[in-house]
Amino acid sequence: ATERAGAEGELARLRRSEGDLAQAVEAEAALSREKSSLEELKSILDLVAGDLEVAQQEAHRNISPVLERAIRGRLPLVTQGRYQDVRVKAETLAVELLDPSGTWRDAALLSQGTTEQTYLLLRLALVEHLDTRETMPLVLDDVTVQCDRTRTIALLELLSEISRERQVIVFSQESGVLEWAQDNLD
Repeated sequence: ATERAGAEGELARLRRSEGDLAQAVEAEAALSREKSSLEELKSILDLVAGDLEVAQQEAHRNISPVLERAIRGRLPLVTQGRYQDVRVKAETLAVELLDPSGTWRDAALLSQGTTEQTYLLLRLALVEHLDTRETMPLVLDDVTVQCDRTRTIALLELLSEISRERQVIVFSQESGVLEWAQDNLD
């Protein structure tokens, strides 16, 4: 009798813990549908990611020569002639400059001033290439902070030239920039 009472008690405990079989079957079916939906979504996202990768590669191939041409024309001016040529890698849009010894150098690994000036030229090229029907203004903050006096003047003259086509606003804490503006701008 004692064993039987213990077994019945254990059976009752197991029945309480197992829950409703119908609810478990419904929950399993709902989870199965959700899993199928997530697998379908993953498949779609994989296709989209592949399409975006192809589109990015094509965009890079199309824009890299445009950026090269735009930077190439201005590069000697802002680097005091030290760098005469540029290439923009289509895969990554990384910018490289040709030094006087004929070696291509990653622009990000050059002096802080040269790097910033190169990337300013890159931003200018992008703005000019991506410009819409309405000309966008340029708002620049301390773009000459890493420049010596000669490069500062070269950049300011370049920006003055660009200001003939679009509004250019330059913020600077440097007295040399203010002096140049007072001497050269109305």
